[in-house]
Amino acid sequence: MARIKKPVRILAIDPGLEEIGFVVFEERELVRYGVKRLRGSKLSHGLLQKGKIILRDLIEQASPHVLVLEKPSHKERKRNKILRELIAHTKSLARIRRIKVYEYDPCVARECVFREKKPTKKHVAELIASYYPELSAYVPVKRRILWGKKDFYWLNVFDACVLGLHYLGTRKK
Repeated sequence: MARIKKPVRILAIDPGLEEIGFVVFEERELVRYGVKRLRGSKLSHGLLQKGKIILRDLIEQASPHVLVLEKPSHKERKRNKILRELIAHTKSLARIRRIKVYEYDPCVARECVFREKKPTKKHVAELIASYYPELSAYVPVKRRILWGKKDFYWLNVFDACVLGLHYLGTRKK
């Protein structure tokens, strides 16, 4: 009797200190997406605890086979102790649950997925929305200077989506 192969479930996360963007894929199908806001605590310890709870809940709810994280690329993000600790905690949670963990530089992921040098975030959002029409309502429509908080908020989902698509692209090779 042939075994039916389950589709690989991928949780891609764009971690941050204000918002955490995430997407869940089953193979290439977008199953779930959203942004979790880290509100409530200005103190670093409270922020870290809230972030850990959010990320633990995301992992538990998604039950992924693979976790894809954004590797901090900007100097400020690399040096941020809270963000580094949040990412380390997330990776350890995943490893305890035997989830494979991959980390990608966001700029490299965007260039690999879209095959062009330095694509803009707006261009990336438009291309992803063309693959997944349910995201088209969240693409910024104005020029970057006029973007509001809502535009930046939803870009976290597009950033996470790029990470997941990059993983899917590298997995096939």
